[in-house]
Amino acid sequence: MSGCVLRVHGKNFDAKGFVAESGLKVLRLQDSSFNVDVSQRSADDLPGQIEDTLRFIDSYADVLTRLRSADGVEMAFDFGIAQKDVAGQFVRFPARLVRRAAEFGAGLEVSLYAIQSS
Repeated sequence: MSGCVLRVHGKNFDAKGFVAESGLKVLRLQDSSFNVDVSQRSADDLPGQIEDTLRFIDSYADVLTRLRSADGVEMAFDFGIAQKDVAGQFVRFPARLVRRAAEFGAGLEVSLYAIQSS
């Protein structure tokens, strides 16, 4: 797994109904949650994932606004990055991304994945 995924869920959220009207291409859909592929960049290309996410936010601002106003819905942009064999690994998101995600009540997450080197 790599890239950025928008994860949306809510206890009483009609995910299927929302997705049917949203125009989003979902990766996974359940009764009260869904995931959307935001960026397919590799786990080594966080800057590219960030740029793709900013484009996604601009393109789907109306959908994100509807999600923000849906009762009990939570969402986050989850960035899949390569787990490095180091004592500490740090990720910094640019203020522009933090501001844009916050406009829609979306969080930012990082998922670390062990990537086999060839």
